[in-house]
Amino acid sequence: MDQKGYIISGLSLLLMVPAMVLSICLLNIFSMGNDIKEQTIQSDKIYYASQDLQRNIPLLALEVLNETGEEVKINNLPYSNSPRYIKDELQSRINKFTSNHELQSDLEIKCTINSVHPGKDPWYVEVNSTLFLSQKEFYHEEKVSNQVPITQLVDPLPFIKCGVYGDLKYTENRILYDTLLSEYLQNQGEANSSYYTNASAPLLIHKCPYESYIIHGDENTRNSCINNGFYHYSADGACYLCRLEGKAVCIHPGLEVFILVPSLNDSLPLSAISSIDHVIFSDDIYPGEYIPLKFLGFDYGLFLDSAHRSKYGIP
Repeated sequence: MDQKGYIISGLSLLLMVPAMVLSICLLNIFSMGNDIKEQTIQSDKIYYASQDLQRNIPLLALEVLNETGEEVKINNLPYSNSPRYIKDELQSRINKFTSNHELQSDLEIKCTINSVHPGKDPWYVEVNSTLFLSQKEFYHEEKVSNQVPITQLVDPLPFIKCGVYGDLKYTENRILYDTLLSEYLQNQGEANSSYYTNASAPLLIHKCPYESYIIHGDENTRNSCINNGFYHYSADGACYLCRLEGKAVCIHPGLEVFILVPSLNDSLPLSAISSIDHVIFSDDIYPGEYIPLKFLGFDYGLFLDSAHRSKYGIP
């Protein structure tokens, strides 16, 4: 081969080298692009599965709380440790949920319910959990806290306290005590327990919107509150989880509600145990003076002590 041939061959080789390098770079870029695309898909799957799980934790918790309250309404029996029961029951339902999710995807999903306890706000139960989701080398771990509302749940306390004397009657939204509350009070040694024959109270928990509570001194406000069966914040009353255990008072921020008595002849001074649920159902009892009022256009009354009169602005 002459010198000219060597030169042409050398030039061809020099041209092939960058072409090969360019091809390798393009292949690497294409491979990296596929890897990034795969990583994005995996990341998206984990993200959306995590969001779906976080949406369902409070829904399943509310379902458990509702069924637990309904169970008390039926059997009149308290739970010895309501946070533990609800935690275990919720964990069981979460496990089923995550198992179904895993079958529909190639993700590993775990959710551990760490605790269930009264919220700082008594209108909520707090549920704390840890989420772990993974796919191949990608994973996501997060601690989540959910505030589960107790509004529109059955108040279990009256059923636990009075259920030993018979089955409480109730309508869609009210408990009708008939003679059961007066029997309970008589058994507690309360004077004038007969005043609570045919008393009534709300069945479901609803938060009173009239704050501050002192404006209940206005007749229209008070009537609206009582007609709608609203509950109120109380540092003395029990939280929802403790109500499930049959406790009328507890160390947590709690609730209280009025128990209405039939209209009485108030021409004479009348006195009986104060018509606040945590007073009636606890050992720390104190009397109140009778106040004639109206409920849905009918005459009824309350026995209120001076502290609760002051709290609600009732003279």
